[in-house]
Amino acid sequence: MVPLPLNFVAKNEWIEMKRLTSTIVVLSTLLVLLPLCVSASVASADGNDVEEESPLVVFDPDVQHDLSITLSPIHLFFPIVELTVEYRLSDSMGVAAIGGVGTITTKKNVMFSRTTHTGESTESYKAYQVGAQFRYYLLGSFIHGMQIGAEAMFLHLDRSADDDIAAKGEGLLVGPFLGYKIAANDGFTFDIQVGAHYLLVIAKASNATNSASAEESLITRFLNFNIGYSF
Repeated sequence: MVPLPLNFVAKNEWIEMKRLTSTIVVLSTLLVLLPLCVSASVASADGNDVEEESPLVVFDPDVQHDLSITLSPIHLFFPIVELTVEYRLSDSMGVAAIGGVGTITTKKNVMFSRTTHTGESTESYKAYQVGAQFRYYLLGSFIHGMQIGAEAMFLHLDRSADDDIAAKGEGLLVGPFLGYKIAANDGFTFDIQVGAHYLLVIAKASNATNSASAEESLITRFLNFNIGYSF
């Protein structure tokens, strides 16, 4: 008979990670956008200086970028370092590769029976992700425009044996998105996307004598926010 704690770990690990991600996405995005809004307000208040000085975001059709490298500040809260490298196929199309590595720490109640929860435990997981995107710029172009596209992502979490229980999970995410990208003449790049994923998760937990596994599939919403540089 498989002990109940193993089933509990295997079934809920990835669902908890998605809930944690959603919360951090909202808070982190607000923190990042706030200083940008303040800067815009200050620039508008300067009136006469606007015409004399070039603004930060300038788009000259003669200045073209072929490669964008951006970082997700949202993932740093885990912390995970996630980089996206986008290559321009044409003015209206691009392909991107995504990679990330880091750790995720979660807190959960320790379960001793089906109805009793006692105490909390902290668990750290090594996290890896790799993915790809296809982007079509419906309005504008590679350096400044609205994009539609599709994303596929593979995720892996791995925890070494803790309290005699080792756990790991793997997930595949596929889905469409709508986004907007700004790549200024000086290279500064801002990229944001919202969309939906179909998520397929397989989680496993084991100890010295028993093992358990669980499989889930669900639809999730996602938000990507990246900043970086274009060449």
